[in-house]
Amino acid sequence: MLEPGGYGIFSLATVAALFGSWITGALAGTPLTVYLPALGRRAPRVILERMFASVATTLAVATAAVSAVLVAALSGDPLVVSGSAIYVGGWALREYHRNYAFARKAAQIAVLGDLVYASTASAGLLALHLTGATLVVGTVLLVVGAAGIVGALSVLVGLRAPVAPTFRWSIIRRYRRVWVDVRWSLAGVFLTFAQMHAHSLLVGTFAGPAAYAPLAAAQVLFAPVRIAVQAWQMVTRPDLAVAVAEGRWREIKRTSRVWMIIMALVGAFGAVVLASFWSPIHELLFEENYADAPMAMIAAISYTSVCVFAIGSVPSCTLQAFADFRPLAFATMIGAAVSTVGVMLILLVSTPAHSLLALLAAESVSTVIILNTMRRRLDTATQRDAPAQE
Repeated sequence: MLEPGGYGIFSLATVAALFGSWITGALAGTPLTVYLPALGRRAPRVILERMFASVATTLAVATAAVSAVLVAALSGDPLVVSGSAIYVGGWALREYHRNYAFARKAAQIAVLGDLVYASTASAGLLALHLTGATLVVGTVLLVVGAAGIVGALSVLVGLRAPVAPTFRWSIIRRYRRVWVDVRWSLAGVFLTFAQMHAHSLLVGTFAGPAAYAPLAAAQVLFAPVRIAVQAWQMVTRPDLAVAVAEGRWREIKRTSRVWMIIMALVGAFGAVVLASFWSPIHELLFEENYADAPMAMIAAISYTSVCVFAIGSVPSCTLQAFADFRPLAFATMIGAAVSTVGVMLILLVSTPAHSLLALLAAESVSTVIILNTMRRRLDTATQRDAPAQE
């Protein structure tokens, strides 16, 4: 185990890595999965792949440098500083290459990259343990960061057609054409990140850090659901992008409707399972540290928010396939405002546990906005193409 100071640095590096991977995804990974599948086998594929690979590599290096500067302010250890840079940069590269594999319709290669990453990191940490080496944060960051880079390289090898990045001025000129759309994706990332951390900041400020602990514990319990939904989006987005390029509007409508029903049914099933096994779950995970907290209510609200997020991920994925990032950013902005104002008002009159209702309201409002936008977008496209099909 890491010492408290080392764990704090590792946590800071993880937040920086998460933020960096989100930025890389917004500016390179997500648009790649939208634009690349729609090109089919045409020549511009290589140009597009090289452009986004160049952008992703630049962003990975930039976020690694920023992380190194931040960590250097906390620790003068060169091992810690270099380890944080490799950790953050490796995370960003691995996430981009996962998107690259999905854009190439090679989900099995993306899974292979994840397995290589996990096994490399585990083997490295196990080797440190077996050799009796002291487990310091700099070494851990280096091992896990290097594993991320190895995982990214394994995806390139698996695809058998790696495209090397280039840093010519022509790349910038080409990227300007997609910047008009992806800038809104970047805005959505900043708003989402701010919304996530605003809640913890407000609860910590109004009620103290200890009051936020049970809320975080319940949210961690359902974090795998969000990860699974995001993985589903990575797999589904390229197929939807192809359908958009081919004008198969009715198929997109039907597919979106079916997936929203599936998400709702899976959510309902999960609620039944959670309610049925709540007693042992509470005893195992929460009773010792959060006996005085209303964990049943906290878990119920947190899980409902996750279910709303899962349902909303379907129209969100559809709009991404249209490269309509602006309405997504607008919905996130409205959700962030609802969340921030709602949390402050609730904390003034009630307990921190009830502040989760503001997050649920924000998620619901965002989902409704995105769903209505998707419906209008598809209706407009269907009506526009109707005369040509008659």
